[in-house]
Amino acid sequence: MAGITFELEYPNAKLSPNARTHHMQKANITKRVRGDAKLIALSAGAGSLDKIGLQIRVTFYPATNRRRDEDNVIGAFKAYRDGIADALSVDDADIEFDYKLLKETRKGGVTVVQINSDCKTCIKCGQYLQINAIQ
Repeated sequence: MAGITFELEYPNAKLSPNARTHHMQKANITKRVRGDAKLIALSAGAGSLDKIGLQIRVTFYPATNRRRDEDNVIGAFKAYRDGIADALSVDDADIEFDYKLLKETRKGGVTVVQINSDCKTCIKCGQYLQINAIQ
């Protein structure tokens, strides 16, 4: 199993499903963060990973202790997810994602992305996977 780890910015609040962002502003932010995520993933070596058995663990570290809704953080991460999938040259629907929103804070907020390929077990439960089922 091969893997890489890299950091992205904490998801932009204006991309949250509950945000009331003007559609043009949201489109511009989406385009920027998708491109940024792709470039960062490529510079970390995402392009060289095997495309079979891809699993991505995303850990969110907020900037403050303010209470957050995990569903909104994950929704705001969609453009970043698409950028990572672009770097891997796969459809994001073919990747197994696991998200974790921690209470631990980091200055400015950080998202840690860990990508593993050629995985034989489920990232969430450890159950054996049939590789043909995730191609």
